[in-house]
Amino acid sequence: MSKMMRAIYLTQAEGKLELMQCEAPKAVKPTDVLLKIPCAGICGSDLHFIKNEFKVKDKVILGHEFAGTVVQVGDGVTNVKVGDRVASNVGGHCHKCRYCHRGKANLCPTGGVMNANGIFRDGAWADFCLVESSQLFKLSDEITFQTACLMEPMSCILNSFSILSPLVDSAFILVAGSGIIGLLQASMLHYKGFRNITITEPSAGRRDIAINLNLSGVKVAQPSDIIGQFKDVDTALNGFDMIIDCTGNPEAIEEYYPLLSRGATYIVFGICPSGSKTTIDPHEIITKETKIMGTFGEHNNYIDAVALVQNMAADDDTMSKMMRAIYLTQAEGKLELVQCEAPKAVKPTDVLLKIPCAGICGSDLHFIKNDMKVKEKVILGHEFGGTVVQVGNSVTNVKVGDRVACNPLGCHCHHCRFCHGGKPNLCPKGGIAYANGVFRDGAWADFCLVDSTQLFRLSDEATFQTACLMEPMACILNSFSILSILVDSASILVAGSGIIGLLQASLLHYRGFRNITITEPSAGRRDIAINLKLNGVKVAQPSDIIGQFKDVDTALNGFDLIFDCTGNAEAIEEYYPLLSRGATYLVFGICPSGSKTTIDPHELFAKETKIMGVCGERNTYIDAVALIQNMAADGKLDLEKLGVKMFPFENYETALSELERGIISKAILTL
Repeated sequence: MSKMMRAIYLTQAEGKLELMQCEAPKAVKPTDVLLKIPCAGICGSDLHFIKNEFKVKDKVILGHEFAGTVVQVGDGVTNVKVGDRVASNVGGHCHKCRYCHRGKANLCPTGGVMNANGIFRDGAWADFCLVESSQLFKLSDEITFQTACLMEPMSCILNSFSILSPLVDSAFILVAGSGIIGLLQASMLHYKGFRNITITEPSAGRRDIAINLNLSGVKVAQPSDIIGQFKDVDTALNGFDMIIDCTGNPEAIEEYYPLLSRGATYIVFGICPSGSKTTIDPHEIITKETKIMGTFGEHNNYIDAVALVQNMAADDDTMSKMMRAIYLTQAEGKLELVQCEAPKAVKPTDVLLKIPCAGICGSDLHFIKNDMKVKEKVILGHEFGGTVVQVGNSVTNVKVGDRVACNPLGCHCHHCRFCHGGKPNLCPKGGIAYANGVFRDGAWADFCLVDSTQLFRLSDEATFQTACLMEPMACILNSFSILSILVDSASILVAGSGIIGLLQASLLHYRGFRNITITEPSAGRRDIAINLKLNGVKVAQPSDIIGQFKDVDTALNGFDLIFDCTGNAEAIEEYYPLLSRGATYLVFGICPSGSKTTIDPHELFAKETKIMGVCGERNTYIDAVALIQNMAADGKLDLEKLGVKMFPFENYETALSELERGIISKAILTL
């Protein structure tokens, strides 16, 4: 594991929340377990912590909804081992106080919330998190880490049910608030057979989310509509049998409490700010014989929450029926984010992936501009990995829960002369002609359907963000496979420092070449290339390099290899004369279809040069997977230094704009 890690610290007294580099923890005590964190939830409680409405440790890494992969264990740990995928309950208990002895460990003054990761111990808004082995529960292969982030809130919800009297199936239930707790409350009630549920929510956006759950017997409404509906109703006889308040708003409690029927219960789940006040009628408490109860964390419910979340996910086909997707309709020049039906693994070799992130490639800019043809209407995105959530009945190489990288170009006909000749990338029915994000739907979506032959398992250390570089690296390796052997002293020009140029230069440097020049017209991108700090690599303006060779006999003193990553026909004209005798010009950047470049055919003959194109990858993806993982492990593939920037999925237009303007080298959309 890395000695350093990223972490988001809250210094509550100063109201300061900051992302910083710090030393990663280690498993030192016998029962310590160190987890590699792939994702962590943000809870409404975290907002309270940040606002100083609920006390936490003076300086703490937040994050109490999480799971991860075990990377280190203390010598007394027997329940988990390195490599296990686990969910983590956030707190241990003292096992000595009266609350622990009475089965209310959540109220333990030194345990439970008082010893919770992300509250009074460092949490999971970090690359690594240290926990105690007794906190951990193994995940089934079918469960994603993202789903596992719901286990902590579900355990708290189960606590609220454990303190209730049994509810009859016909119970009239109000869930106030449709944040994640309200939605999970309603989903769990529905899962357990209740069909007379009302959800109230003032936010139109959150009401839409609740409606989109499509839960039969669940009504979604404005709070004012429900309160108005009961204005002239005798609630003692016709009110709600249970109200679960997830608002964290004392005024809401005042409005909803009178809607209770006789013998009903009001559960206060949402955290109101400390010191806030709510007013209720104590006469009603007696005459209606109601209960108003608080619920605080979980008490011995986490194990049931693990099972329940896994069962609910499995019963929902482990995936949503709907998904977000970014479609390109090329003929109309229309790119739009839409809700659509999620695909399913229907064919025997189908595999459905849950997509955590996907890259934006320079090719995508060409597709959007109609410079290069794609399917008439297609979900873009061809640089991606994901988690397997569904497989066809003949898939044997991967299973549900596996973390995989996907070769979008990896399907071929296996019959044509190109496939038989060892050049499947040129297959007229496969390769690019059948690529995800080009002629099949890609990964700018919550889910992506692929063939099992396209998939390669990722190591536990590899991130999905790093996996987004495997497809471009596979194409780069194809360019190397068609080259003659280069001597170590070769003089090499990489034209263009977008992500392809930077990866080309990084790979050349990784393989020992130290006479490399990168040219780039954009000052911002030149700065990114310089910041890589690769010894033996010079970064310059194109005009400076071209001017430097003005009076030089390039036949004797030119470049042995030029990698053209510009996608600019005029750049090829300017750089081609800089080749030395016997040199090669590799055209990697995609020029618009129909563009023209002019070269001197006499030079082609007299210098015995080669101009070669490279199209996609050719059986090189498997090597790219290993190479990217090795370079990352060796510290030679820092995404931040490479100018890679993450964008929330909804901000795709900003991501495309920054990429096209050269502010960054690559954008990755996070879902």
